[in-house]
Amino acid sequence: MLTAIDLFSGCGGFSLGASLAGFKIMAAIERDRHACATYKRNLISTDIAADSLIQDDILAVSPKQLLNPRDLALEMWIS
Repeated sequence: MLTAIDLFSGCGGFSLGASLAGFKIMAAIERDRHACATYKRNLISTDIAADSLIQDDILAVSPKQLLNPRDLALEMWIS
């Protein structure tokens, strides 16, 4: 399965489109609390996990926060 990370996710348009195209959304990052609330409301009935949304400034998010710990191939790239 193809995977994607949604940066500056806003209300979730990219996450929704990518999901419909067959991608699994591994993480979405948005700092605005209103946009995060809208993202959750817009995507509640989809297969995108609400816990994939990180509400924080992108500069404060580490690459390790974005990775699935079981994905050893990606883990090697940021070690």
